[in-house]
Amino acid sequence: LLTQAVGISLWNTALIPLLWIMSGMASSIGCIELFMIMKWIDPDTVRWSRRTSFWVEVAELFTIFAFVHVALGSTLAGARAGAEALISGPHAVMFWVGVIILGSVVPLLLNLLTRSHKILACSAILGIIGALLLRASILFSGYYDPIMF
Repeated sequence: LLTQAVGISLWNTALIPLLWIMSGMASSIGCIELFMIMKWIDPDTVRWSRRTSFWVEVAELFTIFAFVHVALGSTLAGARAGAEALISGPHAVMFWVGVIILGSVVPLLLNLLTRSHKILACSAILGIIGALLLRASILFSGYYDPIMF
């Protein structure tokens, strides 16, 4: 639905569907890890979750930076303004601290460094919050670009 918003060029970049898919995958892996920790899922059936979580976080970070790079290089002023709002404007704190650091890098590192269930639960919750903040920061950073005929 977001790509159908005419006039907001940041939302109409080619990478937004892939970014949403990667963000959704990170959230779903976080939910699976939480279910495993709460014993709602048998841990033996989801042994793949830690390895998958690592690669999904790496792919999500790559996709986020590719999305911002494409938007910064766009010929549309609204897409460039939106990307600049993400990296250095009014939504930069939400983007850098909430999405990149707390939502991606910290869960990635915690997943590599520990096997503690309590820390993995925090990592999963941070990943889910980071995915929601990613969506919010991109929504808030979209500038209306009037269509001129």
